[in-house]
Amino acid sequence: MDTKRERILARVTAELERLGWVRSVLRRTLETPREAGDIAGGSQLPLAAVTGSLPMFQGSLAGNQALSVSEMEIAVHVYGMERDRPDSVLSEYAAAVRRIMTADPTQGGLSLWTNPLERQRADMLPPYFGFSMAFAVGFVHDAAGQ
Repeated sequence: MDTKRERILARVTAELERLGWVRSVLRRTLETPREAGDIAGGSQLPLAAVTGSLPMFQGSLAGNQALSVSEMEIAVHVYGMERDRPDSVLSEYAAAVRRIMTADPTQGGLSLWTNPLERQRADMLPPYFGFSMAFAVGFVHDAAGQ
């Protein structure tokens, strides 16, 4: 059985796949935007990559030692290729990622909160671009991670 962490990451992946402009979603990061262009000759761009940190224990749920509240960081990395207006496209994609990550802070009832973190990054290596956004996701789980 998948852990709560894995179910949250799977849900985020599925939500990103629903964005009309995303051609594929990976569960790993790429080294550079140019590496994204090397994937299938750039035909899989734009693509998104989702990574999650290990959960950090925040405390017990209302004193119940069997249930823990933890927080993990989910990073969404997007890689694309645009020759004419890369900065505008990057802005549009970033707004869409933020919207999809915060539309349901409970991530389909799996988490307690989803908060955008200040840590963001954007890179351009024409004609490729990439950006990363991070989100703190808090959730309840038992000792087995469920």
